[in-house]
Amino acid sequence: MNKTVFIAGASSGIGKSLAELYASSGANLQIASRNVDELNSIATELKSKYKISVEVYRIDVSNYQSIQDLSKQLIQVPDIVICSIGYLGIDTRDFLNVSEIHQIFATNAEGSIGLINVFAALFKKSGKGIIVGISSIAGDRGKSKNLFYSSAKAAFTSYLDGLRNELYHHNVHVITVKPGYVDTPMTKGLSLPSSLIISSERAALLIKKAIDHKRNIVYVPSKWRFVIWVINSLPEYFYKKINWK
Repeated sequence: MNKTVFIAGASSGIGKSLAELYASSGANLQIASRNVDELNSIATELKSKYKISVEVYRIDVSNYQSIQDLSKQLIQVPDIVICSIGYLGIDTRDFLNVSEIHQIFATNAEGSIGLINVFAALFKKSGKGIIVGISSIAGDRGKSKNLFYSSAKAAFTSYLDGLRNELYHHNVHVITVKPGYVDTPMTKGLSLPSSLIISSERAALLIKKAIDHKRNIVYVPSKWRFVIWVINSLPEYFYKKINWK
């Protein structure tokens, strides 16, 4: 029987590439995002191309009710859940921009956690399943650039650590994915070193490989593990002086 994979954030970027990759392997899909028109277009293409089942769900993780409604709408419980949702937001140093700060945390932390909780409860009850949370290298150490995004991703990463510990005892595997710079709509327009950017298709391949091997924490690509180790090794008295541009 073919696996069923739920992908949140499947309308673009890594999520969309993962949907294509899993469809090509014969998996049935449940794809979700706020952009239902784009999802329907993707679903039509993938069903025609790969002869699989594709269910479409509209969710807005910044809206608690939207997450609650999803649990009632699911036609079947998937085998794998991938949360590929991210909102970089405006790189503001304005501490009083409350609405933007709230949106960043509501999407990258509270909403993503709430979404995964829906499936964590289902998987815990059934005693099986794989949960994949796509966090970011930005969450490994706070910095002034993208301060609130990195803080929200740090919260999400910490949540996944704890969830992995909790669900291990219920035969449910939790994977934390920490991508570096990926060429997606979210990073469009940013000044990033070309040598460190990978395509969303390449990122999807590496993530699927990590899922297949049931990794715990994976950096995408793997060289970021060393880069982050160096950054985390910097003493605070030096690190705090760095002027992030």
